[in-house]
Amino acid sequence: MSDWRTYLQDQPSKALQEIGERDPALFAQVTNALTRLDGSSGEPVDEWGDLRNVVLAPGVTGELFVHPDADPPSVDVLRIVWLSLS
Repeated sequence: MSDWRTYLQDQPSKALQEIGERDPALFAQVTNALTRLDGSSGEPVDEWGDLRNVVLAPGVTGELFVHPDADPPSVDVLRIVWLSLS
């Protein structure tokens, strides 16, 4: 894993808390995806340098702002959208 840092804004933190309360398995998938936002999955976020939408898990997307030139490089998670069927 690289030295990338991931920061959750207020709304994504609340969304993750709700997901964790209602679906622990989905929470684990989303958390794993967030920890891998350093580009280790094959599409380096350090090449983006702007606002992006990503799929974090089935039914869960995230809106990110990537700061590849920050020290350390970072990803701000601005929003998490969860399409709950229940």
